[in-house]
Amino acid sequence: TAREENNKATATEEMNLKITNVEISKYAEEQRMPTLKELADNFCEDDDFQYVEETSKIASLPKVSNENPTSIYTKLKAYPYEFEINSSLQLSSIDGIEIAGNDLENNSNNTITNENYSTEEVKIGTWIDGKNIYRKVVPVVITGETLHGISDMDVLVNYSLTWYDTVDNAWYDRMRLWEDDYGIALEMHIDENSIYIGNSRYNKIDWTKRTTKAYAILEYTKITD
Repeated sequence: TAREENNKATATEEMNLKITNVEISKYAEEQRMPTLKELADNFCEDDDFQYVEETSKIASLPKVSNENPTSIYTKLKAYPYEFEINSSLQLSSIDGIEIAGNDLENNSNNTITNENYSTEEVKIGTWIDGKNIYRKVVPVVITGETLHGISDMDVLVNYSLTWYDTVDNAWYDRMRLWEDDYGIALEMHIDENSIYIGNSRYNKIDWTKRTTKAYAILEYTKITD
């Protein structure tokens, strides 16, 4: 039973990550979230999926035909679980068992909640003072200033930066070492309104010409809680 629950949690984490990757890509390209149909079309082109359907347990289709589906059903090839995704791009059931409103969804230590990365504010846990911890993914510019849109930020619990270097064809975090001086390539500063990303004083590379995608992940509490 413990092994089964662990496998299901792992499959859920991977499915949530698949959804998040599509959300981030669409937001970076068009500054909007994908529709459920766009999510389904993307999944249909991903070899990790066994099928992507409008109804449960039917033969595989090349594309979801409905332009405005209310839910889709899908399964990863590596796992035996069928997931239902609703029009809000949230997992709503696993093998027909509803997720919304159950104890798993409200447990701050549960993978389903904690692995939900979104450009919208998401509650993910509790800080040492009892306040809620929130997470938000913010597409940012390198280098320059980006408004994060978070109101009443109190404690910045954790943050990270991931960005794509088109020359190396690789992703890096903000602590990438510059080849000559072994210094930090980029520095990130966060205040109550903005995220500012700039070159470190030792760095001579213009990253704006080498970076097409960059995302800051912020985890924080709020004064109003």
